[in-house]
Amino acid sequence: MVKRKYPEILVTFLVKGKKLDLNEFSKKMDIIPTETRSLEDWPEAIKKNKTLPVELQPRCVWKITMHGEKSNTAENLLNEILRRLEDKVEVLISECEKYNLTIALILTVYCEANFLPEMTFSKEMVEFMGKLKGEIIIDLNID
Repeated sequence: MVKRKYPEILVTFLVKGKKLDLNEFSKKMDIIPTETRSLEDWPEAIKKNKTLPVELQPRCVWKITMHGEKSNTAENLLNEILRRLEDKVEVLISECEKYNLTIALILTVYCEANFLPEMTFSKEMVEFMGKLKGEIIIDLNID
């Protein structure tokens, strides 16, 4: 019998943009992010490279990440992100429009080939991300 290893699952909600003031955004959201990256945090080679496509150019990034639940489903982590953010829709929409910010929800899974978790996005999560015009990304890392 094969010993089953549960996948490691991470869910990240991120907001990014060149004009994102990380401290001011955190205050408006009334949430402390798990990670941020300012324009100054990028390597000099990237900051000075004027030929990079827009999607690779330096930008500010504000993240909330729920880490490492070893489970057969991503549902609990996705629900926790939704719970923390569902009353922040107006702030998110306003800031995105004002500063040309983009939003993404990233589901990252580390697992073995035969032990993929259930990766269902609830109707509420899809509607929430739709209101924000955000991307939903699935990043599978399979051994």
